[in-house]
Amino acid sequence: MSCTASNEYLNELLNDKTTVSKMPKIFLHAERLLDQEINRTRNELFHGITNGVESSASDTSITLPSPSGPRIKLTEKVFAPVKEYPKFNFVGRVIGPRGMTLREIESQTGCKLLVRGKGSMKDKKLEEEKRGQPNYEHLDEDLHVLISVEDTEDRCRVRLQKAVDRVQQLLRPVKEEGEDEIKKKQLKDLALLNGTLREPGVPVGGAPPIVPGGLLGMPIHQGLTGYQLTRHPVPAAYHTHLTGLEFPYAAGRPGTILDYQALLEPSILVKPRRPIREHPYQR
Repeated sequence: MSCTASNEYLNELLNDKTTVSKMPKIFLHAERLLDQEINRTRNELFHGITNGVESSASDTSITLPSPSGPRIKLTEKVFAPVKEYPKFNFVGRVIGPRGMTLREIESQTGCKLLVRGKGSMKDKKLEEEKRGQPNYEHLDEDLHVLISVEDTEDRCRVRLQKAVDRVQQLLRPVKEEGEDEIKKKQLKDLALLNGTLREPGVPVGGAPPIVPGGLLGMPIHQGLTGYQLTRHPVPAAYHTHLTGLEFPYAAGRPGTILDYQALLEPSILVKPRRPIREHPYQR
């Protein structure tokens, strides 16, 4: 499958996941299977682009004990340090581009993640309207991520601890510019979804190189042979092959006779008259 087709397939999977998550829990395994396929497709795309470097999935795999005992449900809240970092976008960091970061953690740990508390809703006006209403009691609490999991007790604790560690890592801002690996990964996810992800060293756009200066080809009238043609000079800094994005003036239409300055006799530029056709359909 080509990279473009894989990008489209991944977007379709994400749209399906959004639709299924809004439906009643009729299809018991639909969300889980979609999460697995989303994670697999995403890892395949990155695996191909990073030239064989192992994907992040191998670093986050968990080993579960054998199931023993009845199934239980465990929950835990991980609060964001909003007071220490009031301007940091914790919600966007946890959710990721189109929810990919959150869904990746859910797929790898088997837990359910929900962003709750003050500032968890995108529409601030709607958040104020819902505050204090039934099922919106969490809006009175500080911003946090609610993690829940259902399994046997031993397996629940392993899954829950892994999810808590991942969320705490997301909620830990990186002060040094350029050292935030999570942000780099999310930007790569976004480029992947938009179909703009490319390997380092590959120029943007598919336009062929354009040769600067007077090397651009153009048809010259036979009567102009021997005349000195001059063109506006190209800066000396642009001495190599240029693309349209690197040198915008070189990206225009091919050169024509009007682009050049020549001291020519007017008679040379007179357009020759075409012979009269004897029949309108005769060439």
